[in-house]
Amino acid sequence: MEELLITLETAKLAKEKGFDYKPNYYYNQKGELSFCQTYSHSWHSIGERDYLPATTQSLLQKWLREEKDFVVNAIPSIKEDEIIVWYFHIISFKRANHVVGDGKFYKSYEEALEVGLQKALKEI
Repeated sequence: MEELLITLETAKLAKEKGFDYKPNYYYNQKGELSFCQTYSHSWHSIGERDYLPATTQSLLQKWLREEKDFVVNAIPSIKEDEIIVWYFHIISFKRANHVVGDGKFYKSYEEALEVGLQKALKEI
């Protein structure tokens, strides 16, 4: 089982909103996912403008919860034909703001969570 990395679009939003974590994966200027071995070269040699951190969905989810007061979850639902689908749910207690998704269903937990993470980042 492997945790998923955030998409390029989510990485752009996260960096814009102040997410400043230096993971081992990043998106380069071409939008390609690359690996950085912190022992072989430093993030400074890559250059701040040359990369976007590609962290895991769960780490960004935790940052949004602990630093920005947005709780983002993906929740299962069963459609009429008994197929499990997912939607996202966002809560911000400090803002008294309760957002229940976008009214869409997604095929997987990770897909719903990714959209929820993007929506929460846009709300900051």
